[in-house]
Amino acid sequence: SYKLDSLCAALGFPFVQRHRAGPDAEATVSLLLRLLETAIERGVDSLSKLLKLQQQPIVQRRRRGSVDEAQVASLPSGPGVYMLKDSHGRVMYVGKSVNVRQRVRTHLRPSGTACSPAQPRLRRRLRHVADVEAIETSSELEALLLESKLVKRYLPEANSMLREYQDYPFIKLDLRERYPRLVATRERPTDGALYFGPFRRAGVVASAVTFLSDQLGLRQCATVRGGQACALLEMKKCLGPCVRAVDDAIYTVAAERAANVLRGEDTSLLEQAAERRDALGEALRFEEAAELRDRMRDLEQVISVQQRLTSFSERNVVLVTPERQRDRARLLFLRSGRLADEVSLPLRATPSHLRYLLRRVYSTATAPVISRDELDDVLILDAWLRRHGEQVARVTVDPSAPVLAADALRDAMRSTSASIPACAGSA
Repeated sequence: SYKLDSLCAALGFPFVQRHRAGPDAEATVSLLLRLLETAIERGVDSLSKLLKLQQQPIVQRRRRGSVDEAQVASLPSGPGVYMLKDSHGRVMYVGKSVNVRQRVRTHLRPSGTACSPAQPRLRRRLRHVADVEAIETSSELEALLLESKLVKRYLPEANSMLREYQDYPFIKLDLRERYPRLVATRERPTDGALYFGPFRRAGVVASAVTFLSDQLGLRQCATVRGGQACALLEMKKCLGPCVRAVDDAIYTVAAERAANVLRGEDTSLLEQAAERRDALGEALRFEEAAELRDRMRDLEQVISVQQRLTSFSERNVVLVTPERQRDRARLLFLRSGRLADEVSLPLRATPSHLRYLLRRVYSTATAPVISRDELDDVLILDAWLRRHGEQVARVTVDPSAPVLAADALRDAMRSTSASIPACAGSA
């Protein structure tokens, strides 16, 4: 027997959402059609011939890959993304570099010096590289974003760290319900409920939801079971709305407090939990103190991510970085935390052209909430910005009147020092 994703990879099908009913069914149908085509090509027209074909041994010689120096020499020497492929055209590895040619050449050296000891899978696969495809980009940042997208598209086994792309979870709280509850969900419809996230770690989200619900007494049952209480009420982890043990107004206050805690606006809950943790430690109840500490840590992590996401979604700014050419600057337009555009301009760009660019980028509506598909790009952008913060001038833009930032943008471009390394950064 073979795993579905292994068969997809062997036959060249992109298969991203594994272990989900819809994508699994679509992949299975595609595989069946491909296998039927192969059987027909081999003259199979009956079940007996199909069974006979199945029993035939398949001798497949693995061809050692080789990429000639002329092909490597033709690769771009600037920033970009490269894909290492085997003799069947399957993508084995996706990488990025500020000098694609140099990085690929290093990969293909017999010693494999570009692979760390922690990358044995990559070292083994590099022995079978038969082709290289490169995509030149305008900057390291663009290469980082493109690398992430290509890894998700091709799911190369050697990119085990980057390809962990799943349906990132959200936390849902619908304050319109009579008795709202916190729910970890992978869906985010436009239904009027509050959604926090997306988050990368489902286990942390589940822990935070349970802990916060326990602390505030929010119901954790999917439906309110009228007249029948569960054990959580006796354990004082639920206010008991199902048996009318709490006034509706009091429950509503608790639910609204949950939203404020997740936004980071209410810190009193964690402060009170810290006091209980310390008291448990002083009473030598170390296991209980450790469990409370871990639950607090998970909730703190969720709150921290939510605050960062909120900050990202409110970020409307133009980043100005120097180019390799001393008379030019690179402009990165961030709209609601996303990279909306990236251009290279002469330092003496006219005000009218700057106003045109500002109007084009910031006059279009952008969803204020960062979607699951945008999460990785936003985090990559944030990490790049923190790494290159000293090299970047920032001009804040008011989306309701973007052209007002034109003068400040022109000043930032002219004051950009050409002596600072360009935004391509380091490898």
